[in-house]
Amino acid sequence: MGEQTELKVFMYSRTGRLEIPSTDIINFHSNASVKSYCDTFQLTLKQQKGELGSLIEPKKEIEIWAGKKEEFHKLIAGYIDKIVTEKKENLDEITQIFGRSYDAVLVDTKISGKIDFEQGYSQAIRMLLKNTPFSEGEVENSTGKGTLIFRGIAIMEIIKYIVEVSGWIFRLDYDKKYHFIRALPQKSVHTLENKDIKSYRIVKQ
Repeated sequence: MGEQTELKVFMYSRTGRLEIPSTDIINFHSNASVKSYCDTFQLTLKQQKGELGSLIEPKKEIEIWAGKKEEFHKLIAGYIDKIVTEKKENLDEITQIFGRSYDAVLVDTKISGKIDFEQGYSQAIRMLLKNTPFSEGEVENSTGKGTLIFRGIAIMEIIKYIVEVSGWIFRLDYDKKYHFIRALPQKSVHTLENKDIKSYRIVKQ
């Protein structure tokens, strides 16, 4: 019988990087949303004497990894939105952590202004993300020029508009890098088999 896939959770608390033991993870699931670009997740942990709740707080970063031995990959990374601690009868306290992927910054941040671009929509993307926590990943040079005028609009809504008119693909990865590339022919859907994974599920919407 092969090894079971394990989860690793890292949170960035007031005291630094905090690793949650896999034995303290009760449940995890994530919803990947293509339309909103912003994935959501819910994590349920055991808590001993309220210690965990005193270390973590909303708006802090969190990473969730899955794998075996040293071969782990990042399932999701982002920010904590809400923390709920519950006391169950005859059980220790449990902590539920709700959060969203890094795209949440672009969904929540509304801006006003004007962007003139002459070197393609890639230039507009770079200008929009200049003052965000994100760095440039794979950004191909594109065509197009024009002016974008916006008032009180979420950054992500402007990006969606650029994607719609350009036909290109925008993606923000779990290492805080943004990508803007040409759309490729659609590939066949890959299904994740989780017959040996019992601690989480991923739902595609």
